[in-house]
Amino acid sequence: MDDIARDAGVSRTTLFNYFPSKDDIVLAMASSFEQQFPERIRASCHSPASTRERLADIFREAAHYFTRHRALNAVIYPELTRIRGGRDRSNRQVTDAYREAFTELLQIGRDQGDVRSDIASDILADMLWSALSTGLYRAFGEHDKKRDIEAAFADYARLMADALAPPR
Repeated sequence: MDDIARDAGVSRTTLFNYFPSKDDIVLAMASSFEQQFPERIRASCHSPASTRERLADIFREAAHYFTRHRALNAVIYPELTRIRGGRDRSNRQVTDAYREAFTELLQIGRDQGDVRSDIASDILADMLWSALSTGLYRAFGEHDKKRDIEAAFADYARLMADALAPPR
């Protein structure tokens, strides 16, 4: 809490004037990314690129965000997992926003002919969301404190692009 107050340029007491609890701070900090990133996925749909290139950009941008704020995110995301426990309404809303954005990306990829059509879009969107969220979990898990986030996310993007490609 002292670190967050210092980084915000306020006293700990002032910080608690805005946020009644540590959980409220964690949720507020996470919600910014959670609300903006599905919009970033949608924005990528308008680029004149292949789905493979879009995925590389999306995963690279996520890695860059988490690398840029690594110390803070290393505290926020485990706490977020604890607070939400994977079962509350806000967690479902976040998941649904990502799935919808990924479904839009997949449809454009299908229209371009570079995304397979033999598997339902909702399953492929779940796969993309799972890769992104697993990357976050592993990046900030206790066992991966020194993990190269950017390299790992590039691997996730490449794996997902290969899985999405139409069968040969």
